[in-house]
Amino acid sequence: MHDGTLDGVRSQLWSVNDTEIENQIITMMGTKSIYIADGHHRYTTALHYQTEMVNAAGGKLPPNHPANFCMFVLVSMHVMGF
Repeated sequence: MHDGTLDGVRSQLWSVNDTEIENQIITMMGTKSIYIADGHHRYTTALHYQTEMVNAAGGKLPPNHPANFCMFVLVSMHVMGF
């Protein structure tokens, strides 16, 4: 876990390395809509890069190829406790 405070706001970041937990999150989030407010260009670029890598590999990438992943953060749109 990484923990830091900036301007009085504490942030914590965890890395999930448990496949069972990852699958639970995938199942839970799989039916929900997400809205990309910031980072949509980054996401589009990642998709184009993945397509280039697929084409260069002859039509398929191994499941764990880095081009199959894109880092992002999900933030709730619900106002809580204000």
